Amino acid sequence: MFLGVGIGYALRKVRGVKVVGTTIQLTIYALLCLLGVTVGANSYLVSHLGDFGGQALLLAVLGLGGSLAATLALSKCFGKGGRK
Repeated sequence: MFLGVGIGYALRKVRGVKVVGTTIQLTIYALLCLLGVTVGANSYLVSHLGDFGGQALLLAVLGLGGSLAATLALSKCFGKGGRK
């Protein structure tokens, strides 16, 4: 990743590099669509979607809560209103 950041920084004024952002976004949309098709075609996943959905919701809520707690803690330490 650091190598990619370095290359992107070095090539930031090249005209064609700016198109990469749009290409990446379209690729992500296509991959998400294919993931949905794959999940929909899997009969086991579809029949147990309620079980998996509850677990996924719990993980998402806990992950979001942890991220918010870490953000608040770090902003208190390093933010504008942090220690002086």
